[in-house]
This record gives sequence, C-alpha cells and structure tokens, in this order.
Amino acid sequence: MKYLRYLTPKKFLLAITALLLFLVFFRLVDEWSFPDTTWEIHKDDKIKLKPGYPIEQKFIAIKDNLAKMEILFGKSNNIAPGGRMILQVLNETCSDEIRKSSIGFRTLDSDNTYKFIFPKIQDSKDKKYCLRLSFKPKKAETKSAEVFVIEKPPVLKTDLINRKYDKTDADKSTELKGKSLSLRPSYQNDSWRENIMELNQRISQYKPWFLKESYLFAIIFSFVIFSIITAILLLLL
Repeated sequence: MKYLRYLTPKKFLLAITALLLFLVFFRLVDEWSFPDTTWEIHKDDKIKLKPGYPIEQKFIAIKDNLAKMEILFGKSNNIAPGGRMILQVLNETCSDEIRKSSIGFRTLDSDNTYKFIFPKIQDSKDKKYCLRLSFKPKKAETKSAEVFVIEKPPVLKTDLINRKYDKTDADKSTELKGKSLSLRPSYQNDSWRENIMELNQRISQYKPWFLKESYLFAIIFSFVIFSIITAILLLLL
C-alpha cells in the first residue's frame, strides 16, 4: 500500500509512544480517586470468608462519585490456585445491584489492601449502600479465605453480617455485633481537573510557595509539553 512508504521506524515508534501515553492518562483518569481517611484500616481480628457465605455491610457515602473500596485481607497461602474476590455495591435493602467489581489472585497478602474499582456512582452523597463481599475459589474443595474486621466506626449504623446467601437457608445468617470490615471508600471528583485541584489542596501544606495553586499547574503543563516536544524531536531528527 502507498501509505506504507511514509511509515518509517521513527514515525511508528512515535505513534506507539503517543498511544501508550494516551492509555496511561486514560487509566489514571479512570482510577484516580481520593480515600476517606476517617476510615481506619488496620489488623484486628480475622474472620473466615467461605464460598457461598458472603459478608454484607451497610454504610453511608459522604460524597458523590463513590468509585473504589479498599479491603484488607488476611494472609492466605493455603488457597492456591486462588480464585476471585467479588464486591457488589447494592441498594440499602441489599436487593438490587448498583456496581460490581472483582479481583483475581493466587494467594492473599496482608501487607497491602486490595482495591475494588468500579464506575463512579455520581449521586452517592448521603445515601446508604449495602456491600456484599464474596469468595469464589478456583478449586471447589477450597474451604475459606480470611478478611480482617475491626471495631465498628461511628459512621456505621449497622453491624457486619455473615450469611448463607440462600433464601431457603436464611437461619444460618450471623450478625457480628460492633464489627466492620477493615475497609476504606474512595471518591472521585466530577472531572480530572477537579481531581488535580483536590490533590493540590491535600498536599499544599507540605509544599513551598512556588509549588502551589497556579504555579504548580504551570509547572506541570510546561513539563508535559516540553516532554512531548522533546520526544518528537528525538524521534524525527
């Protein structure tokens, strides 16, 4: 084809670089959220999360654009070859699914939280939601995983419930009084510009004057433009 004559290695590399930059930016915008630090994540007690026995917990969102949940699991090396953790965000009565997210794993690590990211719920502020956490192992004989629970934060109005999710077997539900999952919700803003502004506000107290407000935006913008121009020149010259 004629247009292949103009596709030099440098131009091809430039196109790949531009595509990768776009994908990185798109992923950042999609996943960029800010945690509600009033929720503490730490290691207290652990409970078993068995296949077919999901854990439910209700909470009230404090902002719009609920977009992520971080949960701390117990270290589990005996559940290979692993499986999936499934988090559902449901309405207050735990009857209708609003969002769903899952993560795959081979083993679980207790050093860091696991992030369940989902499309933001735009009008989430002051609304009560029901979280349902389920474990789906790859091997049917896997007995359980473990998840940390902590003392219930004041923002929670209901206790943790560990239930057999089967209408004919509802008597196996167990309410864990005064307990909550060790979790933390995160929220996005309405646009990536507002995300940058909030990030700027959160770290302003640690920055010198020339890295605040409009100065910071000017530096970031100039750096991005300079990097793009430099990459183009290096590839084309």
